[in-house]
Amino acid sequence: MTLERFQQMIATGKPLAGEEMITFMREQSDATRRLLFDLNGSYHSPEEIVALFSRITDNKVDDSFRLFPPFYTDFQCCPKRFIGTMNMRLL
Repeated sequence: MTLERFQQMIATGKPLAGEEMITFMREQSDATRRLLFDLNGSYHSPEEIVALFSRITDNKVDDSFRLFPPFYTDFQCCPKRFIGTMNMRLL
């Protein structure tokens, strides 16, 4: 399973089922939770937060991005579908 295939399945509304899908989602969740624990567990400079959030979302986040942790997500695979822009707000 690849991230691209996972995203295609979500976009087409296909069921997220099967051993391969479950394994992929568990691996993605574990990797993202590690990054979230790092982000939320101690102080980080704005530059470090941009770098961590870029890793969480698997997208380059603009250097002007600001986040005041803690940050939580209900399903740790999905942040990789998230694209950060200069004009977004997380409330």
